[in-house]
Amino acid sequence: MAPDSSVGSYFYDGWEFKFQIERVSSEGNLTGSAHIYRDGALHCVLTSSGASKSRIQLIEALKSSGTRWVRDRGTRETRAAPEAS
Repeated sequence: MAPDSSVGSYFYDGWEFKFQIERVSSEGNLTGSAHIYRDGALHCVLTSSGASKSRIQLIEALKSSGTRWVRDRGTRETRAAPEAS
């Protein structure tokens, strides 16, 4: 994705999502990604593409996927934590 395609960021539960969106066809198809960081370290990159009607719709879809990824990760970390004695 082009380095100038950044369209903003979003914060959720200590995580930062940085969004990039790019138009990939004259028919209006968009592709986008959400780079998910915690404490400055990249943990995940989610991508989406297709015939989104707007950048806002694509960002909302990436935001939804990202928050679901963060919640799922928290659940996995909770299950993996050793039990207190």
